[in-house]
Order: sequence, then structure tokens, then C-alpha cells
Amino acid sequence: MSRWADERAVTVQIGAVLLLAIVFSALALYQVNAVPAENQAIESEHNQQVHDELQELRNAIRNVGTSGGSESVSVTLGTSYPTRTFLTNPTDPRGTLRTSETGTVRIDNAAVDDTDGSYTGNPDGLLGTAHETRTVQYEPSYNEYRTAPTTRLEHGFAFNDFSDATVALTEQPLIDGDRITIVLVEGNLSTSSSGATTVDTRVLSGPTDPIDLEPDGDNITITVPTASPTAWNETIGTELGSGSGQAKAKVTDYSGGALTIELAADSDYELQMARVGVGDASASESDPFDVQDASSDSTSGPAYTVNWQDPSSEPGADGDNCDSESCVVTDDTTLTMETSGTAAGASVDYAVSDRTVGTLSRYTGTTANDGTDTTRFEIDPNADNGERVTVYTSSGTDDDSIELEVNREPFFDVSVTGTNEPVVEENDLEVTATVDNTGGESGDQTVEFELEDESGATVFTDTASVQLDSGESDTRTFQWGTASGDAGEYTAVVTSENDTATRDGLRVVTEIADIDITDVTGLEDGTDADAYEADITVEETNTVETENLSVDLVIRNADNDVVYDETISSAEISDETTTVSFGDIGTLEAGEYTYTATADADNANAVQFEDSFSVTEVVGPTIDQFDAETRSGSGNTGIRVSWEASAGDAPLETVELRVEDDSGVVDTRTYDVSGDQTARENNVDFEGLNGGEQYDVVLTVTDQNDKTVSQTEQQTAG
Repeated sequence: MSRWADERAVTVQIGAVLLLAIVFSALALYQVNAVPAENQAIESEHNQQVHDELQELRNAIRNVGTSGGSESVSVTLGTSYPTRTFLTNPTDPRGTLRTSETGTVRIDNAAVDDTDGSYTGNPDGLLGTAHETRTVQYEPSYNEYRTAPTTRLEHGFAFNDFSDATVALTEQPLIDGDRITIVLVEGNLSTSSSGATTVDTRVLSGPTDPIDLEPDGDNITITVPTASPTAWNETIGTELGSGSGQAKAKVTDYSGGALTIELAADSDYELQMARVGVGDASASESDPFDVQDASSDSTSGPAYTVNWQDPSSEPGADGDNCDSESCVVTDDTTLTMETSGTAAGASVDYAVSDRTVGTLSRYTGTTANDGTDTTRFEIDPNADNGERVTVYTSSGTDDDSIELEVNREPFFDVSVTGTNEPVVEENDLEVTATVDNTGGESGDQTVEFELEDESGATVFTDTASVQLDSGESDTRTFQWGTASGDAGEYTAVVTSENDTATRDGLRVVTEIADIDITDVTGLEDGTDADAYEADITVEETNTVETENLSVDLVIRNADNDVVYDETISSAEISDETTTVSFGDIGTLEAGEYTYTATADADNANAVQFEDSFSVTEVVGPTIDQFDAETRSGSGNTGIRVSWEASAGDAPLETVELRVEDDSGVVDTRTYDVSGDQTARENNVDFEGLNGGEQYDVVLTVTDQNDKTVSQTEQQTAG
């Protein structure tokens, strides 16, 4: 009897071999395709990070160069890839931070305007002289992101230099209007690593006080070294005028690594210089930039000053341990800088002394119309409690700093956020408190609640246990069962281990009036020539006389800005109505408006009425012609004026023509043109003026809607 051989095991072996082949093929494909893509993403993210850090270095050099002192900045030159099981990574990317070869900066065709001899030192020695300086550049060496740019810091200007283009990271501060700021860099710096390096910046000479300059024989020129003239062409421009990057400057030449910038001839300038050291730089015995303006009426101070606002009220700041100079922060917090004199549209730079403690959401900005700008301080996850860091801000020629201390222990902010007052005696008075953990760690605390009467005596206490993670919030409602005879006003006090909040004016009454707003008139659609008034009618329907009845009216524009807010006390009412008049609203600009009318009394719940209305623009008068010319000859010196005006939606009323000098109004002519649609006067002569002196000639046209239009012309008397 024969037996067939059993070969079933062969199938299992073949399957195992095939499965293993599939696994190795998948790993090979992942190694070839996915790993490079993931590594490129890591390199790109690092490149963005190092751009921020290099802007900090740029800001540190600039801050030290304009204010003195020293700053340290950490720059992460390279990065690392994640560990990959069964897969391989190339060598971690490195980067090189180094200074350039020495170049020279020159200011030519300029003279110091020192008519009062107020400058100490040698300001003339700064002009027509070659000053040595260096630039700073960062070059990454990535394995996948092979088109990464070289980042350059040249004379306060940070930009990325690609092979075929440049991209600005900051504005250039070298020339800003009529201000020239030159910060020379000295020292040899060259370091290459995949980790972080710290760059110390310190002032070696200066900074000078601002020095007044004037052209000397030809247009002032400034020559600076650069490795990328294209970047400077784009940021400054190659033509003078408002359509260029700088209206008063243009790039005129580039040769041998030196860029020449020419300044407009019809202006005086203000120069500030300093020398800052990096790397192995050391101070010399001479101090060529020790130039001060000693005049008692010196105008060498900054055009505006820069200050940090007190961040006490910001989330993440410990308001009890915080001011504009130092602050304990329990979490990420917003920092706001301000400028005196409200410098709107000004460039702002920020820097932080130690990025291992925290970073900033942005390192450059522009002031808003109110002269402020903000950045956000973000605590590093590995920062320890008690660590300190300094955050700097600078704009123009001034700067400020604030020291922040990290304290991420639980911090329970408390606030009173709700109440059901007023309540009638023998009912529960409820008070709601909100607890926010603004600290960096979770925790639990006992929140205490007290009610105090008008004498300050405590009439009720309660507690609540609250447990919160960092960033979480919760509410607790406390109830006091009132009794007969408890009528009066009370103050709620809510306390955590870190904070206290109060709410006064909580009312317990014997009976409650029932009030309602039944009518609002006067706030209907109209025009910007209308004078608005409002009448608000309030009714009481519970036959309970009100106590301290008041009516409040708030009007807001389309931007939600309050344009009118007034509260008027009313006569008391019981089972009747009263009308409160707001007669002083006046005219409103064209646009959309909303209003909120609120009626309230000590023994009633507040009620509100909201609505909206539109204000359309009435076309006012126009000035069609206005000419002022010098009048001279035949012994009559002065200014001759001709004008013509037209009415808009309403007839004309008056035309005023006046001449002013620095001391005020010199002469005035007024024309009654009531009811006219057009009006004109030719060859109106103002005589007896000082020949050669410049005057302002102001024409103001008013119509019967009180709409006005004005125009000013400057002219020199003959």
C-alpha cells in the first residue's frame, strides 16, 4: 500500500516569506517617501522658529544700540528628527551663525547744525569718516529643505535671502523719515551646531544723543555694506517721493559690496549712532560716540516715549503683584506697549531675554491709531516657577522693559457675576460667583462667601469647595434666606486663597415696584443735520411707589463705540407713567446706530428697551475756487484772495475769510450769503501785513443746516 507525501508545510513557509517581503517593501517605501517628507516638515518648522529668534537678535542689537546696556538672545541653530524604529534618519540638521567680513559705513555731504554750540564730544568726527561694521547671517544646512533662505541682519534690517528673491522680516530702521539710526556691529561671531547658542549683545560706544544734520554742498549720502542690494532697493526704493519705500531717501548706487543711499535735499535730519559688540568684541579706550546735547532747551530727546502698560487686568497676570515694571504671571498673558503723544503707525520691535522661560507671539508690530500695540508672552512648558525673564519693546528712539516672574501654581480668580436682587423680604437672595483658575497647574480651594449689611456687620456666611484644572472655570450660587425686617442694602464678598471680589448695592425690599418702558420717541431715522432729542416713557403697574427711579440712555455707532451716555433721575411713580426727556443728544454723524434705554429703581428690577435707527448724510457746501497770492507794488503790500463756493442740500448762510500768523488771527472778513446757492468774491485784499512773512489764509463756508467746509492756503505777504 503506497502513501502520498504530505507537503502542506511548504504553503505555510511560502506565505511567511511573502508576508515578510511585503513588510520589508512597505518599510522601504516609507523610508524612501514618507520619512523625507516628514523630515522636511520638521526642517521647515525649525526655519520659521529661527526666523523669529533672529528677529529677536536684530531687536536686541537695535535696543542696545539706541538705549545702551546689554541683552542676550538664544538662537536655535539646528533641530533633531524623532527616533524611528526600523527606519533610519540622516544626520540632524545644523546651522551656522556668523558675522561677515568687515565693511565700512560713511556719511558724506553732511554738516552738524550746532549753532548754539550745545554738543559735547566730537559730532563732526562722525561725518566723512569710514566706520567699520559687520553684518550677521544665518545659513541652515538641511537634508530635505534645500531651498531654505539665508537670513541676514544688516544695519537693523532683517530679511530672508533666497537664490532668486528677498523677503523682508522687519522694516529697515536705518532711515525713517528724517531720522537716521546707525548701529555698528563689532566682533567676530562664528558658530555651527544642531542645538542652541546664546548671543550676547552689549554697547561698546554711545549711543549718541540725536545730532541735527544739514546738507553740505550736495545731497547727504550714506554708504553701507550689504550682500543683497535688491533687498534694500525694495525696502527704501530707487526714487524719492511718497510712492517709494522712503519718501526722503533713494538707493543710487551699488559697487564692490557697498550700497549708496541719497537723502532728499529739502530737509534737515537727525542722526543717532552707536557701536554694539557681539562674539569676541571688547570695548576700546576711545568712545567716539560719546556725543551729548547739553543745551537746556535740547530737543534731542525722542520724538515720543515708549512704555509698557500695567498688565494687571490681563488674564494670566497676578493683579496683586503686577505693575508696568514687573509682574508675576500665572499663565500666558497679553502685553501692551503705548507711545506718549499717540504715535500712530509707528514700527514696534519686541525681544525677550531668555526663550527657555517664554517666547512672544510676535516680535514686530505697528502702533494703532491710539498709539498702542500688543504682543503675547507665552510661558515655555518646561519653565520652572520663580524663573524670571525680561521683555523689551522699542519704537522710534525709545524703549522700555518689564520683568516677568513665572508662577504657574493654581491661581483662583473670583468675580461676582450674577444676582436676583432686589428680592422681597422672606425670599432667598441669590449671588452667583465665577471662579477661574488662571494658574498653570490644577488645584482645589475653598471659596468663602459673606454678606455684609450697611454697617459692615456680617449677616451670612457660606463656603464652597472648588477643584479646577488650569484654564478651567466654574460657578457657585450662594443663597441667603431673608426674613421680615431684613430690608436694606447688602454687600457680597467672595474670597479665594488668591483673590477677592465684591458686589455692593444688593437690595432686600418690603415690596417690589413693577416698571416697564412703554415708549421711546425721537430716535428715528434722520439726517446728520438734525438735532436729536429723545423722550422715554416709564410705567409702574404694581401700585408700589418707586424709590430712586432713574432712566439711562446709551447710543452706540456701527463700531459699537458709545457716542452718548446719560442717566437722568425721574420723579417717583406708582400706578402711573412718567416721561424723561434727553434734549442734549445733538447732531450725529451719518451711519447706523443702536440705543439701549434702561429704567431702574431701588425697589424694582431694571428693564431695558433696545432699537436702532439710521442717520443719512446731508450734502454740505463746497469750495469751488480758493486762491491766495502775494500782493505787492504801488506801496500796497499784503495778500490778495479770490474764492467761490456752492450750496449742497441747503442754501448757504455765511462765508468767513481770515488771515492768521503764529500769534493768532490777524484779519477777518465775513460775508452774509443767506439763501444763496452760490457765492464768490474776487480780489479781496488784506493789506498792512508784514512783507516776507508767511500767513495762513482760512476760508470757511457754512450753510443753513450748519454744515461747514474749510480750506487753508499758505501765502507770503508781498
